[in-house]
Amino acid sequence: MFTTLYRGRRAALNVVLTLVVFAALLVIFTGHSSGALMTTVLALMTAATFVCFLVQFEPERWPTALGVTLVVFTVFFFAWPITALLPTYLKTELHLSATTVGDVLFWSGFGTAAGAVLAGFTGVVILLVALKLPLRLQRLIRLSAVRPEDGSDIVTRATSQAV
Repeated sequence: MFTTLYRGRRAALNVVLTLVVFAALLVIFTGHSSGALMTTVLALMTAATFVCFLVQFEPERWPTALGVTLVVFTVFFFAWPITALLPTYLKTELHLSATTVGDVLFWSGFGTAAGAVLAGFTGVVILLVALKLPLRLQRLIRLSAVRPEDGSDIVTRATSQAV
């Protein structure tokens, strides 16, 4: 990841963009932005930089990576109010003890982490299948899955070995 962004002809630009985004996020999350318009501008600048980095990582497949990122952010924004307000609700409305609230939050967090790992693994597998598996992985899974457009002489050798 670092070699893609911070070496080569765009290295200086990427360093500047990284520092600018770092400063923008620092201003946003410390509450020093001067209103909603400033926060929106800084957030859009951060998002544009993120898309710029995605394009550098995978020029042909960046829309898919952006889609996956949006799904992950959507899931996060859906779940954070529950996670943030759950302790207060359990303590004040249900009158649970601090130990019980701690246990509930532990298992809630553990389930969230396990679900994130499972969803991430599943997402990677889906992306690999949807975005043409690399040739080596294709041969490991199934030799008949090797497509002629994926490689030149490697495909010819793999096909001739199978026959």
